Amino acid sequence: MNLAAQEINPVALPDNASTSLNAVPVIEGSAARGSRDVFTLAAGMNENATLVTAIKACGMENKIRNKSSITIFAPSNAAFAKLPPGLVDQLMKPENASILNKLISYHIIEGNHSTASVREAIKAGKGRATYTTLSGNKLIATIEENKIRLTDDGNNACFITLSDIKGTNGMIHMLDKVALPR
Repeated sequence: MNLAAQEINPVALPDNASTSLNAVPVIEGSAARGSRDVFTLAAGMNENATLVTAIKACGMENKIRNKSSITIFAPSNAAFAKLPPGLVDQLMKPENASILNKLISYHIIEGNHSTASVREAIKAGKGRATYTTLSGNKLIATIEENKIRLTDDGNNACFITLSDIKGTNGMIHMLDKVALPR
């Protein structure tokens, strides 16, 4: 997928927010250009090479392709590079597939959640929304400096940097860090 050829629009801000340079770009029309599932879309983005390799290494590709409605909070290659040296290589080993599966599952939630719907859930939750991931762990969504912040089990924050990449079976939002389950 060539992101440069995609139409990019800013995310709609909540009613009480001011216009900000921190608005996250939204990619429109991805699904219409070939009707691809979220795994295929992720595999077509250079920024997702590590994530796609990890999904394949832990055997989750078919599960992701066959889910009818999911949202992937996708750590970028740069996010994986922020992990301790050698950790990603260790996780990719066959004997660590179950650990890797839990890590990847921690970045996926049921349902098709656009950033607008996440913002609405945060607003309805009086400043926070809790999502249960496929791993069974929780991610807490809040707004910080007009950006959606996800907080993991260890109270570490990651932010959505590219949003609303639409597939036939869900949505992808790119993250600046890897969320870590306990």
